[in-house]
Amino acid sequence: MNKKIWTIALLCATVLLSCAKLKSLLNIEQDLPYTQVVSIPSVNIADTAITHHFPTSGVHYSSANVPVPTNQQQYMSQYKTADSLITRFYMKSLSLVDSPSTATFNYLDSVSIFICKTANDSLLIAHKYGVSTLNSGTLPLDVDTTINLKDYFLNSTDTFYFRFSGHFNQLPPNSLQQISINSVMHLSANPLN
Repeated sequence: MNKKIWTIALLCATVLLSCAKLKSLLNIEQDLPYTQVVSIPSVNIADTAITHHFPTSGVHYSSANVPVPTNQQQYMSQYKTADSLITRFYMKSLSLVDSPSTATFNYLDSVSIFICKTANDSLLIAHKYGVSTLNSGTLPLDVDTTINLKDYFLNSTDTFYFRFSGHFNQLPPNSLQQISINSVMHLSANPLN
């Protein structure tokens, strides 16, 4: 009798482990690229100083919210998933590219990128300090991959927003500086949720 109970228990454990293994095999893991360009008018940076001379302490500048289409319906159709099956959506990587590509970010001390659902909210998702010492035209930022941005992806407006914020130690080289925000978001979903 005791042997029968152990056999049934072992059989049940095997079935449960098989189900868990099957569920993990059905995971949908997909990287989704998002790219937007933010324009930073250097005249606005100069105008934020009390005088029109660039202050030695530098100037802080924040852009307006830059809309980013989520393309959620397209992605959910392409990967055959639904809102209720998405388990996680997070920032995997984010980098800035200066325009023209030969320019470097030596006019910046620090930079932060925020994600927003509306004009009134913002969440810091990437940053970099000591930028001017890097002397590069492509700037990978430090991202927080632990933040679940699922609500931003499933936003009913099909749009989230990036906001650029930086401390400038000198004027950008162009009168209208173009900075490309290149990000990769990661989508996780499971049809057995």
